[in-house]
Amino acid sequence: MNLTVFPLSSSPVITFAAEELCKYIKQITGVTPKVIYRSAYCPAEKAEDKESAGTGTGPCTGPCTGHGTGTGNSGSIWLGPAASFAEAGVFPQPDAAAHPLDDAVMIKSAGQSSLLISGPNERSVLFSVYAYLESLGCRFLRIGEDGEVVPKSVPLKLDGYHIEEYPSYRYRGICIEGAVSIEHVRQIIDYMTKKRFNTYFLQFMNAYIFWSRWYDRKVGKPEMPIEVAEEYTREAVAEVQKRGLALQMVGHGWTCECLGVRGLGWHPTSEPVPKGKEAWLAELNGRREWFHGIPINTELCLSNSEAFNGLAAYIADYAARHPEVDLLHIWMSDGANNRCECPACAAKLPADQYVELLNAVDERLTALGSPVKLVFLAYCDLLWAPEKARFRNPERFVLMFAPISRTYRRSLLADHSPEEAEAQVEPLPYRRNRNTFPKTAAGNIYFLRQWQKIFSGDSFIFDYHLLWKHSILEPTGLFNTGVLHKDIQDIVRLGLNGMVNCQVQRYFFPTGVTMEVSGKTLWNKDADFAHLVADYFKDAFHPHGDYIYERVKRISRLMDAEVLFMPESAIASAVPDEDYQNRLAEAATERDALLRFLDALPPAELSPVTRASCQYLRHGMQLATIFLQGMQGLAAGDIQKMAEAYREAAAYLLAHEEELNPVCDVQMWHQYITAYAANMSRAARR
Repeated sequence: MNLTVFPLSSSPVITFAAEELCKYIKQITGVTPKVIYRSAYCPAEKAEDKESAGTGTGPCTGPCTGHGTGTGNSGSIWLGPAASFAEAGVFPQPDAAAHPLDDAVMIKSAGQSSLLISGPNERSVLFSVYAYLESLGCRFLRIGEDGEVVPKSVPLKLDGYHIEEYPSYRYRGICIEGAVSIEHVRQIIDYMTKKRFNTYFLQFMNAYIFWSRWYDRKVGKPEMPIEVAEEYTREAVAEVQKRGLALQMVGHGWTCECLGVRGLGWHPTSEPVPKGKEAWLAELNGRREWFHGIPINTELCLSNSEAFNGLAAYIADYAARHPEVDLLHIWMSDGANNRCECPACAAKLPADQYVELLNAVDERLTALGSPVKLVFLAYCDLLWAPEKARFRNPERFVLMFAPISRTYRRSLLADHSPEEAEAQVEPLPYRRNRNTFPKTAAGNIYFLRQWQKIFSGDSFIFDYHLLWKHSILEPTGLFNTGVLHKDIQDIVRLGLNGMVNCQVQRYFFPTGVTMEVSGKTLWNKDADFAHLVADYFKDAFHPHGDYIYERVKRISRLMDAEVLFMPESAIASAVPDEDYQNRLAEAATERDALLRFLDALPPAELSPVTRASCQYLRHGMQLATIFLQGMQGLAAGDIQKMAEAYREAAAYLLAHEEELNPVCDVQMWHQYITAYAANMSRAARR
């Protein structure tokens, strides 16, 4: 088929959408489509008449009276936002007051040989391009070329489409964490767009700590020049903008940046508090100094008008200088129990001072004419909602609920409704710098409900499913994926409108099923978990997906146990555990069967995607072997065996760093697992 693609705008996002469409169509059919830019849809324009039409951006000149757009062996694809199709009345037009993050996939056939690809905004057009490619058999299973299934010699289908899909949630995002290169970040931004995530969050002003963890990993300390981190951040922002994603920035760091001290990460500093700014710092135990030596964890004395106004002005100035930011996160320090104890500060809850600060920033931004949204958070000391202060311009703000102290052994609403959670909790009183934070789901939900009583505006949950032990120790990832799926389904019950996951950027080991479920469930909260997972395994391990999934599912069930996640002080009383020993023996049998199956597969008969999937899973089962040995010792009462297994697992990851880094954040996993080894050794000595 001779195919012509008609982009209805020459904007960067629509241009990129056309490039992606043509790139994959060429891989599928072997034919390179012609590209002709137009400013509006013209249903009478015939693709075969455009051989000499050039690539102009004006409207067609022929009479727009018919709907046929090709004859014989020709076809056309038109792509652009819904407004480009307004005169033809093809797609519903977005309301003038529509939220810029409200997306949709819109694909419609116009006759036998013409296809219209659209959405309410340019980002949605790109989503619709990927949805169309998936309908042709493309699959985006993990980052990197070995994670993409692209069918060959498949007929290009243009007829029979009438798709109009709307996502369950407005905010579908990923936040940078872990150890990353600029290539890793490019890859995750590319992947997340294919899975219809619509917003990316670059923490801090230049994401320095995350770049440094990767580029300085061999020296073991931050040495990267700040200018290099800033350049990488600019490149990451360009990738976000090229796809029309919403850009979120900063978060922690304001409380030291406004003093002239860079907030580059959670590092102690020998740098003194700038002269003349000592009184800006929070007073703790009669002293004003860096909290535990870390600027980014240090609070300010917000009853000090100079500090208060200086911080508000600094934030507003940053927003004015960075109009590319769509959602600017205004967080306080990343410490806890570190609030100013001077009499004026102690007279108010931190949240009251926080809302007063947010109102002051809003006033400055309104005067500047800035449309940026400000994200505030319920987190640590700020879980306690304000007693008196209220938002004067709620439309400016977005509430972010960050239940960092929760458990990930069950979903937030596994045991109760939000109303039941609030009713059953005995509220924790706020005790300045002596607070304990809720561990239970109900305890966290209670605090969210208090914030929702004073703020009914836009909101999302900021969660941590893909960090720490719960995302590592169960080596198939299926248990954690199930918790994440249920949490996403329940976001609407929490009265929130989406999720941004604070996560390692490479969470595709031993499979990418968790990321698959995350993206698809944020788009459609009613997506069935079992079907999502089974379909993923069929695509990733074709034609052996069903068998591999059944083995992995059994290994997941048999290896999981609460004792692995208990506090150090409770482990000794939970072992020995004969039932767990029996389950682990069965898990070892299942693992052996799976490894034999994988080893018997002839590599030459596997597709590149299946071959890579099997290799990553083989590494996953080797890691499972190490964990199993430790778990078997633990179940028999030998706690030190688990500590030894953690150390061996950390060494295995480093030994296979080159092979695994494309799909696994080896640096962060090694750091976490090494810490778990030390914790388990302490438990063994109790």
